[in-house]
Amino acid sequence: MDCFDIEVIREDVVRPALHGGYILAPTTDQRLRYKNYLSVYGKDTLNVSTDMKTLIEGFHVCYLSSVKYYTLVE
Repeated sequence: MDCFDIEVIREDVVRPALHGGYILAPTTDQRLRYKNYLSVYGKDTLNVSTDMKTLIEGFHVCYLSSVKYYTLVE
C-alpha cells in the first residue's frame, strides 16, 4: 500500500481547494484527485493482512449478510 505524507496531501489536495484561506470548496477535478490518496475508495482490489481479512469477514456476517456486492478472494 502506498503511504503519503500529510504535507503532500495538504499541498496537492487541500490547499488548492481553500478559498479565502479557510473555506474548503473543491472543484470536481480536485475531489477526483483526492481518491488517489485513499487506500480503499475506487479500488477494484485491496490487499489486506490475514487478521484484517478475518475482521472483514466478521463484519460481512454481522452486517452485510444480504449484500452481494462484496466478495473476498483468497
